[in-house]
Amino acid sequence: MWKTRTFCLTISVVDFSSLLLQAKRARCLSTSLLLIWLAVFLSACDAPPAFESVRFSGGTMGTTYNVTVVTPSGTTLPEGLGDSIQGWLDEVNQHMSTYIDDSELSRLNRAPVGEWLPVSPMMLRVLKQARAVSDITGGAFDITIGPLVDAWGFGPVDTHDQVPAEAALEALQQKVGYTRLRLRDSPPALWKEAELQLDLSAIAKGFGADYVAEQLAAAGLPNSLVEIGGDLRVQGHNAAGKPWRIGVEQPSFQREGVQQAVELDNGGVATSGDYRNFFRQNGQMYSHILDPRLGRPVERDLASVTVIADNAAMADALATGLTVMGREAALALAEQQNLPVFLIIKREVVRKGEGFDTAQSSAFASYLGDD
Repeated sequence: MWKTRTFCLTISVVDFSSLLLQAKRARCLSTSLLLIWLAVFLSACDAPPAFESVRFSGGTMGTTYNVTVVTPSGTTLPEGLGDSIQGWLDEVNQHMSTYIDDSELSRLNRAPVGEWLPVSPMMLRVLKQARAVSDITGGAFDITIGPLVDAWGFGPVDTHDQVPAEAALEALQQKVGYTRLRLRDSPPALWKEAELQLDLSAIAKGFGADYVAEQLAAAGLPNSLVEIGGDLRVQGHNAAGKPWRIGVEQPSFQREGVQQAVELDNGGVATSGDYRNFFRQNGQMYSHILDPRLGRPVERDLASVTVIADNAAMADALATGLTVMGREAALALAEQQNLPVFLIIKREVVRKGEGFDTAQSSAFASYLGDD
């Protein structure tokens, strides 16, 4: 935990990409690790700072988290807040991890088909959010993709970067399909019509950020930025009393800079891209982003997709689904649904030349910050 006090014309740019590098090299992350947080603090020279920020950092869900809480200067934070944040994240992980044998998700994946299985209110909330994104994207986002994630080596099982046989993929496709998962509100429960294996890696980190932000607000701390593995949830304002400023990273293995800045005071931001978590076999790159309709990694013209939504869970899931859909379909859906979406496009795919092009939906323009 460290504290930043804001004084005369102090500009602070915080880039937590170095914090994520070790985790990413281990390829333990699944999606949305492509955002750089830019915090700009300005205050008058002749007055003490009105606000100060306190930051908490740690590890969760196979990656890192950073939480910044902004309070009026001189405010005493609740005792043990750092431990509380870690506890909230541990709670989410215990519900949604496929790496924990006795997590709620692991138990649901082992449970029999054809009967109502009780779930926690937290799990039901995430499942309903996932279902909404699956419906919006026409199945491009699908949490029943678990068998394919494991087969391609992006889950708990190490397949040593081997490409699955076509026959094996065809058989696994019979176990994928979100429409065969039924949900019940009261009492909370789900029904599996087949041997479905759920994987929440493309929504759980976003939900974790939402959950921590909600707990902070309930504790009387309405101004915060919560980042988990690159998924962000912001509320209120930063230490300068201004909206939070977020930078979308330029696609690069070396993290060379910011492509576009956005500003918002309440909501979630997530970026999905194919250039961090992948493996190569016989010269072919296989991304961790899988098309659940084909059973294979995406081969699209998109380097990354950034989505702004009411919450980080929806942003997280939508970014993955739109990446699977591809450039033209993603933009069309963004316009139809009024989604703030920013695309970084592989130039060599759509026309000759190296580098990247960009495109954005109409709704994205209102979030643009000064470069």
